[in-house]
Amino acid sequence: MVDQMSYDIIVVGASPAGLMAAWKASQAGASVLLLDKKEQIGSGPHPADTTFEGMFKITGLDIQKEYVIHRLKGMHILSPSGFRIVINNPGFAIDRAVFDEYYAGIAQDAGTEIKTSSRAIDLKIGDKTHDLITRENNEKISYKAKIVIGADGIESSIAHWAGLKSMRHPEEMASAVQAEMTGVETEYPDYFQYHIGQSVAPGWKATISPKGDSKASVAAFVRNNPRPAMEYFNQFVYKNVLVSKFFKKAKILDLFEGGDPIATMPGDLVKKGIMIVGGSAGQAGIPYGMLAGMICGDVAAKAIEADDVSKSNLYRYVSMWRKELLSEYKAGYRALKVLERIPDRDIDKMVKSLQDVDVTRELSRHSTTFMKGLSIVSLALRKDPKLLRFVKYLI
Repeated sequence: MVDQMSYDIIVVGASPAGLMAAWKASQAGASVLLLDKKEQIGSGPHPADTTFEGMFKITGLDIQKEYVIHRLKGMHILSPSGFRIVINNPGFAIDRAVFDEYYAGIAQDAGTEIKTSSRAIDLKIGDKTHDLITRENNEKISYKAKIVIGADGIESSIAHWAGLKSMRHPEEMASAVQAEMTGVETEYPDYFQYHIGQSVAPGWKATISPKGDSKASVAAFVRNNPRPAMEYFNQFVYKNVLVSKFFKKAKILDLFEGGDPIATMPGDLVKKGIMIVGGSAGQAGIPYGMLAGMICGDVAAKAIEADDVSKSNLYRYVSMWRKELLSEYKAGYRALKVLERIPDRDIDKMVKSLQDVDVTRELSRHSTTFMKGLSIVSLALRKDPKLLRFVKYLI
């Protein structure tokens, strides 16, 4: 085994959260090594490749034209029978390879050293430093760091080796199937489609994200259901009466199967010299993971500067993250727990009551996810008082 250099901080995983953590830590003056198992950062299919400007604003970063492949005018939320809520909130589909490469570039410019084709295979926890063992070109290589940040995805090896239960509800992991398709002819090529219902994708959603030139990402995300997500994906694409017509001439270019931590909720994220961030921590959503990464990297660098990598000092990351985002995740978790209980007929009635309402305007009046959700429920009840019986799903 070859012993390599020591670093202040090693980030494992070039996810958006990992890239942001590396960037912020380097920017603050720490020596940072970023390792990724892939040969090229951003390569391979990704389940997350669409976001909205309102969400991305939380990062404080400007959207870059070079990674935007299609602009969206907003989103349609559709019930099983086709009732539709229109939300006009500009968004964009991204080329994840270009997106990840761009932010890897700014991390490198700040001083981060990046190594690809480097797979972490063991972590030896020490008192003052940790030894991270990797495999590179069939050779074992050891690195030392005062802080190791795990940004290595939903099956985080770093969290496992550190003995951290980084997700509070791992059983809530969504099963996901997403395909990159061409020849997709949707009726609204500038709107993201979000289909809900027990018969469509129980527990969460099936989606169509247009990417221009008849290309789209098409996906099914399923929670707490014994049937494979692939069955719901095939049913959505080939049999769903609302959308199967869009795919008559379509071809699948690439297919991804995996998990999405949307409802897992962050758990234990730090111990002495160890931090967990992004999908590894149940911090779902590209912009949310990026903001978490920024907080993580900044706290890590300050800990290095203070020569204090204790759990109590690193816990500032958790406290700051909770202040910024915990309410958003709690609201999302509760919404999904409600959604998995509502039968299709009631989803139809709820969406139907709102389809002629300016939902965009109502949402713009509130800043938090909780208040947005509460306002929509109140609006639906004003439109149709009979919907009051749906309150049983909230209890």
